[in-house]
Amino acid sequence: LRVLYILPLVCGALALNAKTVTDCKVSENSSVAADDGSTIRVELKKDSNGDYRCFVMNGSVTFDDMFDAISTLINGDKSITVEILAPSDCPCGVIEDIKQGLRGISALKVQYAVPDLEPVTRHLPPSKEAAEKAGVVLMDSWEEIESLPKQNVHYVRINQNDRVLFDTTPINIEELNGRVSDMVRNNHKYVICYQVNRGTSYGAYVTAEKEMRDAVLLVRNEYAKSKYGKSFDDLNDEEQRTVLIEIPLNISEIEAKQSSK
Repeated sequence: LRVLYILPLVCGALALNAKTVTDCKVSENSSVAADDGSTIRVELKKDSNGDYRCFVMNGSVTFDDMFDAISTLINGDKSITVEILAPSDCPCGVIEDIKQGLRGISALKVQYAVPDLEPVTRHLPPSKEAAEKAGVVLMDSWEEIESLPKQNVHYVRINQNDRVLFDTTPINIEELNGRVSDMVRNNHKYVICYQVNRGTSYGAYVTAEKEMRDAVLLVRNEYAKSKYGKSFDDLNDEEQRTVLIEIPLNISEIEAKQSSK
């Protein structure tokens, strides 16, 4: 079984441009779990030295121990979401290293959150070890992507200055929704390869995720109305499954690039 997960490689250092993530502490206003225990919050805050400090519930831990703490809180419950809350200017290199740690403990349901932006929920790919045990072959290289039909593959890239390329065309991030929705309407077999730089801001990363997701949801709703005469939310379960198969959310993340000097 081949799946369209394109894995970011694990990068050794969590620090970016000498900015480091230091020991984790619990903040009084960091309510990391909903009343039903369905969400665990990991929060990054920048201190006066420009270092990012991580806040997790139930005690102070080092970064190296953070994932053991999260794993204990999750206790094997795959339905629990880990929310990654960070300032808009937090570099994506820091976020990616947290994602890699979450994959390592099979905490795959994540929510990307930035103050004043609508959060985006995504499912991370499993670790390579977990995929091998399940008999799943992950598409983890450019060679695998290039083996796909070229007419189906499109690229969204954001550099360390938050400038966006759609395929080879520079665009404003606000144009991404229109570009993606037009592309999905014309080709339901699309695959979007999404790549950021380790210096890309978390705010730009989350905004682009939301623009692409909303574009797919728009086309799903249009398809539901054309096929069933109802919006997607008003369809029954079987009808919704049909629409989801016809208009999938095929967004795969490629390894984040190192920042250019």
